[in-house]
Amino acid sequence: MASPRIIMKLKVVATRKEPGGVLVVELEHPRKPLLPAFEPGSHVDVHLPDGRVRQYSLCGDAAELCRYTIAVKREADGRGGSAWLHDGVCVGTVLPVSAPRNHFPLNEGHGPVLLLAGGIGITPLLAMSSVLNRQGKPFELHYFTRSRAVAPLLAVIEQAIDGSKLRLHFDDEPETRQDIEALLSARQSDAQVYYCGPPGFMAAIARATVNWPEDLVHFERSTPPRTTTVHRSPSRSSCAMGRRFRFRPTRQRCLQFARLGCY
Repeated sequence: MASPRIIMKLKVVATRKEPGGVLVVELEHPRKPLLPAFEPGSHVDVHLPDGRVRQYSLCGDAAELCRYTIAVKREADGRGGSAWLHDGVCVGTVLPVSAPRNHFPLNEGHGPVLLLAGGIGITPLLAMSSVLNRQGKPFELHYFTRSRAVAPLLAVIEQAIDGSKLRLHFDDEPETRQDIEALLSARQSDAQVYYCGPPGFMAAIARATVNWPEDLVHFERSTPPRTTTVHRSPSRSSCAMGRRFRFRPTRQRCLQFARLGCY
């Protein structure tokens, strides 16, 4: 039987609005100077007053344990959790928050790393890029959004990541657009890709990496899927209706679901 998860009562010490309807929330322990350590890709469970639980990736630097940082996108057609956090949280609010856990780990490797983020899917990849940047490992962060005007955390990203490792792609700036299939068609044998974003973005990358070795492709979904969730391998996981599931699909079935936009 799995041991129960630690639930901490953390205080909101800062909030700020980001473009794209995103609220950034910074949390600290009211008595302890340091919070439990976490790895990039980790998430926490935030317990809401009505008993609902929502999972959010930690997007801060894993080396800075004095606080946790999450970014919450308001989902107009969601189930109310994001709306409550946007409307009900302010500095001083106390939230029950779980200790971090990681279903989307950054694996050790010597080859280059491609981080592909769509919109709010930047949150776990921002934490990964901070670690890779500090370690001096070869990587590129590609950030795809509709426009600079709706790109959450853009200022943070541009300040934290060396410009030679950052690629920004905006739908309304043709000169910045990047064809995902072309980006992923030529790869080094030991390259790894990590991606997170909305369903259409996920589907495009799933199609482009269908012939990659499965142990080199890692992903997490940034929004709950509206259809049955199917994964490339049992080691992959993502949020589905607020919970995480594992499957053993065939590669052919994964590609079929990706083409339908259900990935």
